[in-house]
Amino acid sequence: MRGRKRFAVLFIIMVISCTVAAGFSIWFLYRAALEGQRQRLTETAQSQARLIEAVYRFDKEFMGEYPDGHKAATLSQIKDAHRTYKGFGETGEFTLARRDGGKIIFLLSHRHYDLDNPEPVDINSTRALPMRLALSGKSGTVIGPDYRGKRVLAAHEPVSGLDLGIVAKLDLDEIRAPFIRAAIVATLALAVIILVSAYLFLLIGRPVIRELENKNRKLADEIDLQYRKVNVTR
Repeated sequence: MRGRKRFAVLFIIMVISCTVAAGFSIWFLYRAALEGQRQRLTETAQSQARLIEAVYRFDKEFMGEYPDGHKAATLSQIKDAHRTYKGFGETGEFTLARRDGGKIIFLLSHRHYDLDNPEPVDINSTRALPMRLALSGKSGTVIGPDYRGKRVLAAHEPVSGLDLGIVAKLDLDEIRAPFIRAAIVATLALAVIILVSAYLFLLIGRPVIRELENKNRKLADEIDLQYRKVNVTR
């Protein structure tokens, strides 16, 4: 009975150790992937912002006769280029917006939700956190709700001269999805490996344990016999 209890304890320790090791491995890989996506989004948002600023400077110098002025010329070119842009990944997209009083006005068609007719978002709303940061002149990355209220990893960047904000973002669910699948597969594989290992351990170990028990029994009998002989001689 004691042997079975010891085996159960060893089995539980093995399960916990393997599970913790697999969990930490997947967690560290996820954090590394998250940081990689953060850097890519930052580089993308900053390069797009600098490109828009360069177009604006050109239009300011050479497009003064454009109807509604050079700012309108720049926005027209950006919107025209964006029409054929499909986004990146399954959920990634750029958003460009300006502030109009207490509202965030989105200037490009969305990939999700309201699509070709983006609805404004109140500046004090809990939604569109990355864009609110961009329009406040802040550059960086954040995890928070986008214009849909969906949690995203986003890089936000102000666009100087035009008083715009640009955001490059990716749904957090998309980043997490492969690691969740990996965790499920790893858990199933771990369960199979542990069960097979336990079976093999019992299959191989049981004869050895029985042999040791028999030897211990014989040794105990021999000691008992010698003890009796000593008592008889006395």
